[in-house]
Amino acid sequence: MLQFASLRGCLRMSIWFACACMPGMQAAVASTSDAKLYWGDNFYTQIERSDTDGANPEVVVNVIANGPSLFIDSVNGHLYWDHFNGSTISRIYRSNLDGSNTTLINESSDRFVGGITLDYANNKLYWTNYDSDEILRSNLDGSSIETVISSGLTTPEGITIDPVENKLYWVDGGRDWIRRSDLDGGNVETVLSGLDFPSDIELDAVARKIYWVESVGGRVMRSDLDGQNSETLVQGLTSPQGIAILPQHNQLFFSNNVDSIIRTDLDGGNPTTVISGQYSIHDVAVFIPEPASMALLAVGALVVLRRR
Repeated sequence: MLQFASLRGCLRMSIWFACACMPGMQAAVASTSDAKLYWGDNFYTQIERSDTDGANPEVVVNVIANGPSLFIDSVNGHLYWDHFNGSTISRIYRSNLDGSNTTLINESSDRFVGGITLDYANNKLYWTNYDSDEILRSNLDGSSIETVISSGLTTPEGITIDPVENKLYWVDGGRDWIRRSDLDGGNVETVLSGLDFPSDIELDAVARKIYWVESVGGRVMRSDLDGQNSETLVQGLTSPQGIAILPQHNQLFFSNNVDSIIRTDLDGGNPTTVISGQYSIHDVAVFIPEPASMALLAVGALVVLRRR
């Protein structure tokens, strides 16, 4: 799903809070001029990318079949996506960010992958499957596949991780809710219900907020991690499918009407269409280069502060 790809599953954003820095130092923030916007197109069955303002578009991967769910591992410079052959087999692949060096991670007869995320702390890949209605995980090389959750799911799609509290969050359009659990699938609880077919979710681990889109409701929403203080950021959209946040630059990205990508401030203000004229955008991801060691320091600092 649409995502900001800076340590998703370890920390979902760049090192932009003061507590992660030593006295007298300031956290470095990568420029948006270095960032890249990726999206999967169902009609052209390919993955494309551009600058975050839509300039310099190019094809990265020809997927051959249905447009994929995307996840970017900005720490290791990898792009993950799924590929459904249109009949019986679903596969998850990994490549370099330019689409080179493609590796098959796993394949399954359960056809539809709804969302992909990574748990950096434990080197695990998680994904939802809305054919089998399950959440699964494996090692990053695809080995040791196990089912994390196999009940209470109808159409699970977007999935993300809170690295501070070690929680999975996912949206389920068939149940119209957002739920969370421990990383092993234990202690499932409903965060929000009564939604209008949520299709993707993002998590701001520092501000302690979740963002999501509702495909049928045509809305972009956010709330606290426990579902409190829910608010509508953007409404009147047509079938938004994915969402991404770039908090250190106060930016929010989401697809609209399956043919465009809109960028706004985190509060939904200042909307700008950055990609248009597409045919069937399924998912989008935002990559911004970060010093991995500094980002990991930020994770540790936040976890320590939360657990004091």
